[in-house]
Amino acid sequence: MENRKRTTAYVIGSIATVIVVILIFAITPFGKLQQVTASLDGRIEFYGRVIDHRGDPVAGARVQYITTKSMQTWRDTHDPVAETLTDERGKFKVERNAGNSLSIESIVKKGYRFVTKGIESSFGFGRISPSPHQPDLRHPVEFLLVPDEFDFMSVIRPLTVHVRLSWNSEPVLLPVGDTGEVLILHPTRDKKEGESRGFSWGVEIKIRNGVLLLREKGESLPLAPLTGYEKRVVVGYERGAAEWGGAFTDREFVFRTRDGNYGRFKLSITADREDGKIAGVASFSLNPTGERFLD
Repeated sequence: MENRKRTTAYVIGSIATVIVVILIFAITPFGKLQQVTASLDGRIEFYGRVIDHRGDPVAGARVQYITTKSMQTWRDTHDPVAETLTDERGKFKVERNAGNSLSIESIVKKGYRFVTKGIESSFGFGRISPSPHQPDLRHPVEFLLVPDEFDFMSVIRPLTVHVRLSWNSEPVLLPVGDTGEVLILHPTRDKKEGESRGFSWGVEIKIRNGVLLLREKGESLPLAPLTGYEKRVVVGYERGAAEWGGAFTDREFVFRTRDGNYGRFKLSITADREDGKIAGVASFSLNPTGERFLD
């Protein structure tokens, strides 16, 4: 759902960009059009890093990318595909004097396949970019290559379940996999009679024999982190909170079991459902090999 939200936001932003450029074209003499659109571009400065399923750098990978300018947006054209190589630390950079967007088309190395694709591989620059990218040399954007011979689809087993909550009652137990992991949800709610919004509610989340980490909204990580885990996480809203919400959708968590295996789950909860009715959806994936790759 979060990816769909980012995709929708990007599409809406892209449509707005096209409209702005069309309006500029309509009101600007043709002779000055190129000069005007060029002023909308920004310097493209991008830092990336290619890693494998263990988080180790992949050197010598061919990074294929495309850049566009504002003048090209409405014409639906782009520069030719360009290419750069990752260094011994798996890092690469792209620098252009001016542009509107950068798209990582593919990353190629013999014996690997590229699995980080989609809207998270497109980055905006310039004054009318729908999603401006902030380059960070110390924290490059990570892209993932996995070995051809490793069949992750047969290892990582997804599961989706509907969650029935009884507010202010016993915790809900959800088995995560077939090796004994259990997710524990303890929902609490302070909702007065007739109150439809603004009430206090929350869900305390634990995993038996494991630890949790709540990902930031919109965060896209190819591997489970090594640090930052907690024994319990609480999500929800206090009564009268300025940005109060009666639900949350696809909040994503990563967990690590006592045996050193990694997994993740997404949880959607609606707080105004009555007790005993389906109030949420949880989806899980577990990698029982000890690797941090989860997707």
